[in-house]
Amino acid sequence: MHNHLERNLIGYGPNPPDPQWPNEARIAVSFVLNYEEGGENTILNGDAASEVFLTETPGGTPIVGGRDLSTESMYEYGSRAGFWRVMRLFGERNMRFTSWAVGRALELNPAAGKAMAEAGHEVASHGYRWINYKDFTLEQELDHMKKAVKAIADTAGKPPVGWLSMWLPLRTGAADASVPSRRTNRLPMASVKIAKPRALAQPASLTRAAASSGDSAWRFTPPLGVPPSFAMSAWRCHRRCWLTDLAPLMLAL
Repeated sequence: MHNHLERNLIGYGPNPPDPQWPNEARIAVSFVLNYEEGGENTILNGDAASEVFLTETPGGTPIVGGRDLSTESMYEYGSRAGFWRVMRLFGERNMRFTSWAVGRALELNPAAGKAMAEAGHEVASHGYRWINYKDFTLEQELDHMKKAVKAIADTAGKPPVGWLSMWLPLRTGAADASVPSRRTNRLPMASVKIAKPRALAQPASLTRAAASSGDSAWRFTPPLGVPPSFAMSAWRCHRRCWLTDLAPLMLAL
């Protein structure tokens, strides 16, 4: 079990580190594509109930012991159609993204991992399953981490060097790519020596994870249900980062 009483309320204080982006840039923009389809809660994966979190009908009730075919179809759209649309858009513009990829999702659609690697995108890890890991034992978490690394290596050709922990930071030293990232308690990036070589831990700030322009933003009021809303939110996040008097920042979209 994790010790949830371990907290750091001091951080960098008034002296945040300078990440020294190339050409003295004030903002590094990171484009992110979460690939989770098939790794969510479903009895097909041995879970007790259906998924209720990131769906187009938030606030629902899980179906215990049964399947929610509507929710499953929403996730299936992502892997069957949405993913390939994003791939085409980035390919047309010769741009690259980082994919926070769930291991189980890549196992169910290996072509996705292969396509991202061949196009030059980074395939990083979002864990083996898109579930809450807070009550996992160390042995269970180690097993899932190894499965996640293997799934990415098998589909993308090499293991991940970055890790976005689902819900809580992963324990250190559990895998070659065990870099905790799901944190909102700091603005600058952090170079974390958990494995060799050092890796960049990208905190899940409000510009990415929950409220502004990330993968959950459309669930809140007002939602980002149309492109102009998302564009305005992304511009505001960029503007906020640009005007800050802190060290240069990273903006993940």
